[in-house]
Amino acid sequence: MFRNKDYTNDAMGAFLFTRGIYNTEYDNPYPADDKYIGGTGFDGYIAVEKTQPETVTSSASTTVTTHTTTTTTTTTHTTTSATETSPVTTTEIPAESENLFVDSINNWKFSNSSRNFGSSYYIEQSYLQTLLNGMSRTEQKDLKRILGKNWGGSCYGMASTSILSCYGILDPEQYQENANFLSDIQGPPNNKIKSLINYYYALQVTDEVYQYTANALYYMTEKQKITKLLEQLEDDSPTLVTFFWEDDYGSYGHAVVAYDIEYGSFVKNKKPYNVKIITYDNNAVNFNDNYCMYINTSNNSWFIPAYSADTTTGATMGLTTDDINIINYHGFLDGSNKKSIKEYISILSSKAIASDFSLRKINMNSNGSYAINSGSEDDIKMFSSFMDSSAQSDIKFAIGDSSKGCIMNLDQKENIDMSMRYQNDLISVNFENADKVVFDPSGYVEAGGENSSYHLDIISNDGYAPTDWYDITVSGIGKEVNLKKAENGYILNSDNLKDINVYAQSDNASPSCNFSTEYDSVLIYEINENTIGIAVDTDNNGSYETDIQDIIKILAGDANNDGKVSISDAVAILQYLANSNKYPLEGQAKINADCDGIAGVTGQDAATIQQYDAGVIDSLPVK
Repeated sequence: MFRNKDYTNDAMGAFLFTRGIYNTEYDNPYPADDKYIGGTGFDGYIAVEKTQPETVTSSASTTVTTHTTTTTTTTTHTTTSATETSPVTTTEIPAESENLFVDSINNWKFSNSSRNFGSSYYIEQSYLQTLLNGMSRTEQKDLKRILGKNWGGSCYGMASTSILSCYGILDPEQYQENANFLSDIQGPPNNKIKSLINYYYALQVTDEVYQYTANALYYMTEKQKITKLLEQLEDDSPTLVTFFWEDDYGSYGHAVVAYDIEYGSFVKNKKPYNVKIITYDNNAVNFNDNYCMYINTSNNSWFIPAYSADTTTGATMGLTTDDINIINYHGFLDGSNKKSIKEYISILSSKAIASDFSLRKINMNSNGSYAINSGSEDDIKMFSSFMDSSAQSDIKFAIGDSSKGCIMNLDQKENIDMSMRYQNDLISVNFENADKVVFDPSGYVEAGGENSSYHLDIISNDGYAPTDWYDITVSGIGKEVNLKKAENGYILNSDNLKDINVYAQSDNASPSCNFSTEYDSVLIYEINENTIGIAVDTDNNGSYETDIQDIIKILAGDANNDGKVSISDAVAILQYLANSNKYPLEGQAKINADCDGIAGVTGQDAATIQQYDAGVIDSLPVK
């Protein structure tokens, strides 16, 4: 049984983060002619100082190996407050520093904070297009999803790009005039720099990085990860280190750069450690000992004071690598698309779950029944989402054996929003009052609970969909529903198949329709690429031989039925919401108006149409 922490009260280290405060500083921060993802006027977090991190200095920890020489009396690794500015007049790079991380050279001179990045993951269209090109359908969906969220941290992107600067792959002068070093670039960063950092931030959901992280969590012990990290740092190679931890407020993930080792005797949190990993942590502008990782190699424990991240309370490392091919996989700057992962681990992602729940592996039978694998709950690894530095409401589970399905049972019914990432399918479900969810790699999703609105979605990589459409979405209202791939389409089963919306997507077409039937099972199939067919099995012989004739085609967003989608449709929806008697939306118009991916016509549908009209999103409905 997984017992939930309160994932809605965000806190991190020395700061308390509060959601939903309007930030006028970032109201419409981007020029109208720029294309960007997830524009919003809400910052999502404000930082209120809670406690200053404890500064602990021991005689052993003052001996620091440094790679820079400056003309000031301030040493490179002086312990300072995270907000203190160190005077550096000139910096000379030793000849042997090639491909090494040098403090005050290879670190950004601004922190990983909303003060510098704003309220959304800004990315220019040219960067976004390069990011999506060459990615699989499932990767593209997750890339768009991660960039569409309110900003919650870009630590993975900041850490990755700082390592690229060590290898000369990132030239600072290309991003700011007269910038010789990355540390010459102060905040807030310009749009080009934001786009670059957020590009690399998003790469964490590519199959390559996802799987390296899942493999580390699933197959490697903490001892093995510590040994690997120390080996990577033997030649001072800058190493990308990701780690996860929990506290009373929620679960967290973060990414930093490790670049040096000190051996000695250190006492932190009243416990002894014999190794100090020197890190560049993008949550702090200047070096601070409290952001270093302290390791005890005799019991394979570690501790990071700034976050109270401690292996004795469940903290663990994820991906740690000094391989530039992994760090720059599909990179904007001379990246490679060569994949090295051979065994795929299925990953379940979920928004906050308030109640206790169980998650177990299952064996799915061909008739739709399944058997639960006993003891499989202990074989599933839970970790936090995104490697952001702010407390996360999203959680992830490494399922392991990708041939197995899984079932989640919740103690109480609640709104669930989940997606399962298999190697060639991304299967998603949103169900308002659910207490059960089932996924299977055959292309199956099931949800049940109280009579509620739902959305089911299956995206398949090229060659793995049963139709020319790579994406199929179904929405409706019911108590029980399941959707599964079939030989010639998709079979939808539910206790209520009235007023069902179906949306499909291919490279050349995006047909949609609405249908109702008294039957509890239908086949959704392709008449042609532009036309969806719905058939039922009238004689219960397993063959869906009879077409439903009363099918309504949908033009998502066309709330005024004029055959096109424009800002006038958003106006029609807002008028309907203000006075439905005077400005009714009926029949086809009301079906078309529901385009935001959530059942029912609301103000969010109008906002979605406005985003579509402005080019912020490229298709309707939102999936």
